[in-house]
Amino acid sequence: MMLPRALLAVALTACAALAQGRLTEVHVSGSTRAAAAVLTASGLRLGQPITAKDLEAACHHLVDSGFFRGASYRYQSKAGPDGLSYSVNFELMDETTLVPVVLDIPNTDQDQLWTKFKAADPLLDRQMPDTDGAQHYYQQALEDLLAKSGNPQPLIAKREADLGKGGIVVVFRPANLPKLRQIAFEGNHAFDAATLERAIHIVAVGQDYSDREFRVVVESNLTPMYEEKGYLKVAFPKIVAVPLSKDAVLAAVTIQEGQVWKMGDIQLIGDNLPVDQMLRAGKFHKGNVANWKQILISLDDMRQVLRADGYLSAATQPNRIFHDATGDVDLRIDVQRGARFYFGSLELQGLSAKDNDKAQEMWELRPGAPMDGPYLDEYVRSVFGIVRAKSNVNREITVRQPGNLVDVVLKF
Repeated sequence: MMLPRALLAVALTACAALAQGRLTEVHVSGSTRAAAAVLTASGLRLGQPITAKDLEAACHHLVDSGFFRGASYRYQSKAGPDGLSYSVNFELMDETTLVPVVLDIPNTDQDQLWTKFKAADPLLDRQMPDTDGAQHYYQQALEDLLAKSGNPQPLIAKREADLGKGGIVVVFRPANLPKLRQIAFEGNHAFDAATLERAIHIVAVGQDYSDREFRVVVESNLTPMYEEKGYLKVAFPKIVAVPLSKDAVLAAVTIQEGQVWKMGDIQLIGDNLPVDQMLRAGKFHKGNVANWKQILISLDDMRQVLRADGYLSAATQPNRIFHDATGDVDLRIDVQRGARFYFGSLELQGLSAKDNDKAQEMWELRPGAPMDGPYLDEYVRSVFGIVRAKSNVNREITVRQPGNLVDVVLKF
């Protein structure tokens, strides 16, 4: 019977009469973990002498590892010429809430590290239980393995938000990081090194150097610069930290610029779309350099066509289709209109009676008409033209059911 940790001692006391013998077999039930991984985490070794005390300690080790919610054991003994031998079955309950794990060790290949670590300890994987025990187990195991690899260093664990996937990731990195003092680039032609360095200097130079965090800085700041010039496949295949002193490094960034891409065909994918009107609003020019910054502006202009017709949450997702032979990039734009909203009521607060009357007269949408998102923006700007004493406005927008009616409160 599987028991929670609070009842662990009860399960073990029943086996207190176990006589000393050798451990010859280990089996596992109730867990997805392999027997070899469980054996490693238990602290036992095949062939070692064991007593009830050793098996009790092994169960405590398994629970303390953070991988299991509970642990107990059963055994079978066999007498032989060399004395007693024991086959032990650990009955376990897995921790099921897992979080991704990232290794951020400077100048190392993460895939190679994982291959090496998993071979040495089968419990180590790219996902770990979301427990303090598992975090401690990982940290200690990784430090031991790094030391055996000739790269001894204390590590720390950091819990970070994974913005791309909307979850938490646990990052293991050195406790003592060098400072980034210089940056060098190679493979760059569209921009000189000084321009590239200026783009990231303030957020990188003088900061603790981490391969992972520096790559985020490079990609998030330099990629838009290149894409604005049409280098839509720019990549940074290699970033190396070169020691300058004990606590300072130079980051050498290799850039693979690729070619400049030109605008190809534009295709809108979605139901009942005003395609011609949206394309006119987007003002795409086939054959021009595919300036991604301008493309994003064009996508927003196309969304405004839908927002003006009541589809306030309209979204566009561009997909790039590259044609190497011609150097063109087609855009396949998935469009989701979302729900349609209608104007309900308008309330103005903070204006004088005279200004309020004038502002109310300026509002043109009638109740029940599609809620025009861009019109609301234009209206607020117009009202500021008659109430120059006001400098800001707070918008409160609520949706009233049934009918997706939008009630607008403007507080000046």
